[in-house]
Amino acid sequence: MLFLHPDQKRVAEADYERPAVLTGVSGSGKTVILVHRARYLARKYPGERIGVITLSRSLSRLISNQLDELCKPAVRKSIHVFAFYDYFKGLVDSFGPVSYLAQLRELAKGQPQEQDIIRTIDAVRPGTFAREQDPLSREDLRDTWDVFVDQPAVQTLLTYFRDHLEKYQWNIDTESYLSEEFSLVRSAFPTSARVRDYEQMERTGRAVAFPPTIRRQILEALLLFEETMLHGGMLDALSLTAALLPHVLELRDVPDERRFRCLLIDEFQDFSTLDLSLLRRIPTKLEPNGLFVTGDPVQRVLVKDLRLRAVGLDIIGAQWLRIAKNYRNSRQILEAAHLLAEEYGAKAKEQGEEIEILDPQLSARETARPIAAKVANKDQIAAAWRIAGECLDSKSALPWSVTISTASPHLIDTESIIKARPPDFAYKVAELSGDYTEQRDTVTVANFADLKGFEFSLVIVVGCGKEELPAPGRCKDESWRDALRLYVAITRARDSVYLLYSDEPSEFLKLMRRTVEWQTLAEAGKNRSLRSRIT
Repeated sequence: MLFLHPDQKRVAEADYERPAVLTGVSGSGKTVILVHRARYLARKYPGERIGVITLSRSLSRLISNQLDELCKPAVRKSIHVFAFYDYFKGLVDSFGPVSYLAQLRELAKGQPQEQDIIRTIDAVRPGTFAREQDPLSREDLRDTWDVFVDQPAVQTLLTYFRDHLEKYQWNIDTESYLSEEFSLVRSAFPTSARVRDYEQMERTGRAVAFPPTIRRQILEALLLFEETMLHGGMLDALSLTAALLPHVLELRDVPDERRFRCLLIDEFQDFSTLDLSLLRRIPTKLEPNGLFVTGDPVQRVLVKDLRLRAVGLDIIGAQWLRIAKNYRNSRQILEAAHLLAEEYGAKAKEQGEEIEILDPQLSARETARPIAAKVANKDQIAAAWRIAGECLDSKSALPWSVTISTASPHLIDTESIIKARPPDFAYKVAELSGDYTEQRDTVTVANFADLKGFEFSLVIVVGCGKEELPAPGRCKDESWRDALRLYVAITRARDSVYLLYSDEPSEFLKLMRRTVEWQTLAEAGKNRSLRSRIT
């Protein structure tokens, strides 16, 4: 994973007078380039701090492990890797919550729940303001959401919201759509400006139109959600950004241990406009080599506002670099996956998403086509374990390079997959983490949305049926998000992909029909697969 092609090496070890934005197809080695660039900058600026930020802790751990392997100790100690939440939490702890709470207090004026909101704000303790889980009760942000939706006032607002959604499509998941709308609003506007600006917002990536009345109800519900988080003493990542925005001009004065000579950002497509507006101020010297961001807009599946022009990272304000060569996947795997990127990336662009669809240069390496397999007895989990076991027993892959992923965590969760591990399965099993390459005797299990940034020999995806993918309750005109998540999952595999379903295959599999091999898996215990072509 740390080998650099000469073309990648040139990108990693060049000097850039302006902020640099690296995009590329899946499998082009963007994260590996970032790791090598961090080493290059640490050597170029000895004694200076080099920062690396990515969205999740698992990816930050993976990058840390790669740097440990790549760098000599004297160089490695200058490079500091953070997950987004952990880095922003440290900044929020430095500045405190007073300014952010004052903005929420102002929004509460005239609201039906004004007094309750103000009492909650007054009770906030700065020392426990920014956390994801209560250390005593073990409650987390998922529990906070459940408390929020159970409130009578929220139930009333949800009723109005559901009625509006059903005018567009009768079976949209109301809570999920509302949660995603919250993310869109909070990623686009500072707390102090959102009432004014949301009313005029062109909601890119969203198919259901919202009149002013619905938008006001959403803002009312959003304030109640923020009050619920404060009451429980927890904040999500979007709240951290909101809490930092009042201090944007003060970021140049943060303590030295939170500043960097150069900052590198991985998977930029998962960040928001506001996130990047803050992170731009972190490097001590923006030019030269101060900011390097990398990602693939086609892998952008979260409902967030991301406008690179607004933060000076478009092709005018930054130096753009592109890699179309795929170094990971076999020709057969990428051919199938790219059909998803083309079809559904275009749908995302039609809804105003800033997505660039690069035409990949296919690898010369050949393997079998991805397999779309109907499970005859409908036990997809058992079939997945059987495939993994047969692969490992035949020495076709090492345990760490095999993963079982669920495309439908709402129906088939990772815990259920792990619990269903067969008694005679001869290998260790664990949830995917950034240490997976260190646990070479262990097969991993993950949600397919969590596979981003990782690499395997064999990827087995369960939950690829018509009733499972896109997710039930998804707005049909926004199903491109699930399609692009599947694209990410497929392109994690170097050599082999299995896409399992029962009954009928997902529309996404049907799109790839001529680039995959269709099979019906035999009943458990039989040693053969009965193949049938779907036309």
